[in-house]
Amino acid sequence: MTENHDSRIDVSTARPGSGRGRAVYLWSLAFVCGAATMMVELTIVRLLAPFFGQTVFVWTNIIGVVLAALSLGYFVGGRLADRYPSQRLLSSIILAAGLGIAAAPFLAQPFARFLIAEDLPLQQAFDLLNRSSFAVTCMLFGLPLALLGVVSPFVVKLIHLQGTTVGRGAGSVYALSTIGSLFGTFLPTHFLVPAYGARTTLLIAATALTAIALPGLWRNGRRGARVGSTAALGVLLSLVAMTWSQGVVDGGGGTLLFARDSAYQYVRVVERPPEEGGAIELKLNEGLDSFHSVLVPNQILTGGLYYDYFNLMPLLRDKTEAPIRGLIIGLAAGTVSRQLHHFFDPEPGLELEGVEIDPLTVEVGQRYFDLSPASHPHLRIIPDQDGRIFLEHSPSRYDLIVIDAYAQQVYIPFHLVSREFFEETREHLVPGGIGAMNVGFYRTGPVEPMSDPVVAGIANTAASTFGRVHLVPVENSRNVILFFRRDDIGTGEIDLEALSRGASDYPELASMAQYFTRSSTVRTHIFDPGLPVFTDDWAPIERLSEASLKRQSGTVQ
Repeated sequence: MTENHDSRIDVSTARPGSGRGRAVYLWSLAFVCGAATMMVELTIVRLLAPFFGQTVFVWTNIIGVVLAALSLGYFVGGRLADRYPSQRLLSSIILAAGLGIAAAPFLAQPFARFLIAEDLPLQQAFDLLNRSSFAVTCMLFGLPLALLGVVSPFVVKLIHLQGTTVGRGAGSVYALSTIGSLFGTFLPTHFLVPAYGARTTLLIAATALTAIALPGLWRNGRRGARVGSTAALGVLLSLVAMTWSQGVVDGGGGTLLFARDSAYQYVRVVERPPEEGGAIELKLNEGLDSFHSVLVPNQILTGGLYYDYFNLMPLLRDKTEAPIRGLIIGLAAGTVSRQLHHFFDPEPGLELEGVEIDPLTVEVGQRYFDLSPASHPHLRIIPDQDGRIFLEHSPSRYDLIVIDAYAQQVYIPFHLVSREFFEETREHLVPGGIGAMNVGFYRTGPVEPMSDPVVAGIANTAASTFGRVHLVPVENSRNVILFFRRDDIGTGEIDLEALSRGASDYPELASMAQYFTRSSTVRTHIFDPGLPVFTDDWAPIERLSEASLKRQSGTVQ
């Protein structure tokens, strides 16, 4: 009884035994739609990263919306296939999904900017980033992904009507769909997004869906459907050509010099207006009021930003006649390296290694931030490498280790704040060597750094290895620099008088040295066994960062 659908069955394509060619075409639909679904899922976060970042909460929102939409599609698709088992209807659904995905890249920016302004400070934006990423994902991709969810149960039904048993048909469809998903998993991450950008990647997925839907519409559709679907494919191919490797967002009040997706993130270079100093900034993902490297015209120092404080490290170490050997984890576009070379090369001499996981930031550093052999003559750049992995395998020991690495605007990667990482850092410092880490410190007014859960957790974890940590809140900033020293007795005490004496040879660093040595400024934290210690197994940096930001929500720096 359930097989008798009268005129609702598209007998030209659905009757049993109507040819192996139609079955192959239906299996192709499962493969292409599986690939497109994964391409879309993995590319959504890259499309939205310039507006909302790539935090764990944004990823969770996207995955949740994808799963909910697909579940709805599976449910509706099974009922729809039983009621109207038409290949023409299925092809129309796939075409609609493709057109919806094609529209998303062009609607993302206006939708995102309607919900959250680009110049909003990070503290104010944090909650909005999470909620808005969920809303925009639903609006742009909820319906297209639900339509893609319809495909698998629909194809199973049509395959069954071709004479294949339900079990065999379902197994074949889901196997081919999963193989397609494998292609859709690797293509965007390893090839399409880094080479052509998120928008083009989504348009390629939309074009593939439109192209695979055409045979079903041409074979069984009316003349208008044929012409319309062919025109849609032509438009999509034109859009792919038009958006090839183009950026998504503007400079946010400055001049946009560069914009491109890398394998890791969305990278922009923005030049501030002359009335704001004309600085060139490296912005990653959502950017907002943050940047990861800066070049101030005709200046070495940045005017009091946290980068400048790393230049005190050579003055804090135990003095030797040998050149300073240093490691920078999180080189970005080279701001810290450029400053260290200016002050400490050729005297007493400098040998630096800079680790940067994203090769594109190195590329833009060389192009826009003076990351050149002339300004960095003794820097060895290690691109496309995780800082901890490099450190674990490095045979060298260093006088200085700078740690300035963020996975997104908000989070230091958890494996760079664990006790195991700090133990590895200690092993790679010479006795008397200095390490320093930049940590986000979300505060208003004169707030103690250790009152921030992120700062407290990282500082106590570092102190569990080094004995103590010196915390220097950077003025007019949401950064605190953690300094720690390796010594033979494990106290980690830093000679602040030596810093004052050493700074006398560097007038540009004198004011920062004085700031460092004020008892009202620097906070010394000695390891407290009653406070948390992060490990590789337990380092809830995302949850603590969220709590810190929410506590400061509504404040400005």
